[in-house]
Amino acid sequence: MFIREGDGVVVAGADARSGRRPGLVIRRVRTDDGAEHAAADYFTAMGGYLTARP
Repeated sequence: MFIREGDGVVVAGADARSGRRPGLVIRRVRTDDGAEHAAADYFTAMGGYLTARP
């Protein structure tokens, strides 16, 4: 699950709504080709789930 938080994106598991599992705020993402991206630019579909492709 992805939720925008300031200049970053909170990444949390599917059961995040219970409040019992921690989330992680990501501000920068480095892809396999070495390029760095702002997390808000990389994770554009908020509320979705992590897949193999952006």
